[in-house]
Formats: sequence, structure tokens, C-alpha cells
Amino acid sequence: MTTSNSRLYGVYAQKQEGFFMQRVRVPGGRIGASHLRALAQIAMRFTPDTGLHLTTRQDIELHDVREADILAVQTQLHKAGLSFIGAGGDSLRNITVCGQCEKCGGEDVYSIAVKVEETLSKLAFIRELPRKFKISFSGCLRACARPFINDLGFVARGDGSFDVIGAGSLGARPSAGIKLFSALPAGHIEALCTAAVEMFAEMGDRTNRRAARLRHVRQRIGDEQFAAELRSRFESVLKRQVWPEIGRACGAGKNRRVGVLNLPSGNIPCQDAIALADAAEFAGATIYIHLDHGFELYGERAVELGYLSKYSSMPRIVACPGSASCPNAITDSTGMGDLLRSELHGVNTGNKTMRISGCPNDCAQCAASGIGLIGLVRTIDGVRTQCYRVMTGGEEGTTSQMAKEGVILPAGQVGQFVKEHSFGPGE
Repeated sequence: MTTSNSRLYGVYAQKQEGFFMQRVRVPGGRIGASHLRALAQIAMRFTPDTGLHLTTRQDIELHDVREADILAVQTQLHKAGLSFIGAGGDSLRNITVCGQCEKCGGEDVYSIAVKVEETLSKLAFIRELPRKFKISFSGCLRACARPFINDLGFVARGDGSFDVIGAGSLGARPSAGIKLFSALPAGHIEALCTAAVEMFAEMGDRTNRRAARLRHVRQRIGDEQFAAELRSRFESVLKRQVWPEIGRACGAGKNRRVGVLNLPSGNIPCQDAIALADAAEFAGATIYIHLDHGFELYGERAVELGYLSKYSSMPRIVACPGSASCPNAITDSTGMGDLLRSELHGVNTGNKTMRISGCPNDCAQCAASGIGLIGLVRTIDGVRTQCYRVMTGGEEGTTSQMAKEGVILPAGQVGQFVKEHSFGPGE
């Protein structure tokens, strides 16, 4: 299997020779108790010392998979009804959905996201794009699914229509998206997504991967021409066929948020994942993977979490795997996450999310964060030293406001600095 093909199946090499990461798609972040249990049992068999890792696109990963076990793991995933096709590579990535719509009284856009994925997955070229393509759906104008850092972001207005943000992305040179449509009818969403993906397939740069996202097309031709080109293609696609009614998003009825678990760097031991599946199933609750390395539970009655309640009081710290396993990482972002959890023990973080990336690729989305740390290396007194650039002031992709670059600190000074400067008295 070639590298490009393996990535399409969610397989990425780790820095440890002979070991790989296997990503599993979880559409919209909603995972049934039986699927979570099955995934944990697969991990117990093949990666017993590692557990499960949740991602910022609501997927789940198995790390430390031996090369000889990849096919067996994928076979077991398929038997369990879990998908890994298109979990990586130059393809449509998992469509993310905010889990907060039930909490805030917004609309449940999950069914729309699933329908869009089904439609786009039928396109012959969807696994052969210039680069990855990311879509998100937010259930209300709070835009919790971060439309400004996606290739397309749909924000429900509450009347059956959507505002559409597009051509944003992060990475080493981040850029927020722009508003493309106001009050787009829900019935036009599939046609717009089709037009955008077709435009990307034709106009995306296939020679320079560092300039191959949809936002690079926008930057190359300019915002006005980009928006006009997309609108023209959308109108053409809309006339191509009779698009079925996608259905108006609706509220969640009696469901409410009944539990939150913030996982250390997105990691949960297999036994804890099984315990969570059992507790949610017993209470009839729905399990969502939220966008910040954790779970949210929705239902009509409380879920008895027992010892799992320890995760509910943890600060929300998002950290990429870092140098522990990623070949591209410069710093130990997971270790920094552990340090910050210790430093912030007993501190009222005010539900703020901290983000830590182990290199400028910024998989933890620091460039859009309220508080973020991006790993780099500096020579201090003649010694190559792990450091972090502090990022502050971003609005998490809910608006176009990105974070501003701040000081660069050696890793050993970060914990106290963050504690003193980010969480003052009363916060």
C-alpha cells in the first residue's frame, strides 16, 4: 500500500519505526455506545497500552498499531460497522457538527451533515482532491463548529436557512475564511458543497502541497473573484438536477446535556471508554465527541459516571500527540499538557480552552485560540531548547478574529506564565 493510499484509509506512520496510527471516522462526532465499546475492545486487543485518542475533527485514533496488524485492525473495524475510508489523505474529511445545539436551543444539524457526506462521497474524484477538504455545521449563530477555519462552514440562522463561511484554514500560515452566502436555504446545501468541491478539484494547486488548500485558491485569485466563481458554479450545479429536500434542521426536543468529559490530550484508556459506553447505554444517553478532545453526553436523565467523573473537573486542554509519536513534531506537546494540568489544578479556568501544538503545522488550532502554545526550538546559552510561542486573543474560529503572536518561552517557564497571565483572580 502506498503512502497516499494508506492515508486515505486513515493510516499514518509514527516516528517509531514499524508503528502506525489508525484513524476512524465518526460522522458528526456522534458515536453509539456499542461502537465505542467495540472500538475500545479492538484497541485492547491490538494496542493495549495506548487506549483511544480523540481528535479535533471528532474522529477517534488508535496509536501504536504494528505494521503487521494494520489489516487485522481494519478488518475488525469493518466487522464492527466502523469506517476508516477517507479518514485521511487528499479527500473529504470528517464533517464536524457542534454538540452544543441541544444545550443552547439551536438546531440539530447532524442529519444534514450526514446527508451532505453521503452525497459528496459518491463523487468519483472525492478521494483525489489537491488536498484535504473540511466542512462544519453549527446549530446556531454562536458558530461553535468554527466555520472560519474550515473550507466550508454552515451556520444555522434558526429559520431553516444558513450563513456560509468559506476558504479558511490554519497550518503554518493561517487565514480565516470569508462570508460567502447569507440565508442559504437548507435545500441548496448539497448543491453548494458539490460546486465547491468541484471547483477545488479543478483549481486547487496539485504541484505545491503547501499552497493546495481551497483558501489558497481564494488568495491566488482574490476574494471577490473567488466568491463570484463559486456562485456561478453553484448556480450551474443547482440547475443540473432536481435536488431532494434535505429537510429543515430541528431542535433536540427533551434532550439536554447531561455530562462532559475533558480527556487529557484527548486520550482515554480502553477500560474507561468501555465504562463510559456502559453508563451512557444504561441511561439512554447519546455520546458526542466534542471539538476539544473530550465527550459530551445528551439525554433526558443524568448519567451515573462514577469514577469517570474525574474527567468532568479537568481543565480543557487540547494537545496534539507531539514528539511522543508524530514525525513532524518539534516539542513534547502532550507532556506540556500534563504539566499545565498540574499547574492549573484547583484554578478556576472559566471553561477556557488551552491549545498546544508541537510544531507550526498547528494541529491543535492555536492560531485561532484564546490561549495557545505553538512549539519551536531556540538556542539558549548554546543549548537547543524546546520553547513555545504564546498565542492569545483568537475567537476559536467562531469569527474571523485570529490569535495574536506573543512571547516565546522555554518549555520550563510556560506553566507559571500561563497560570499568572491567563487565569487571574475571579476568572
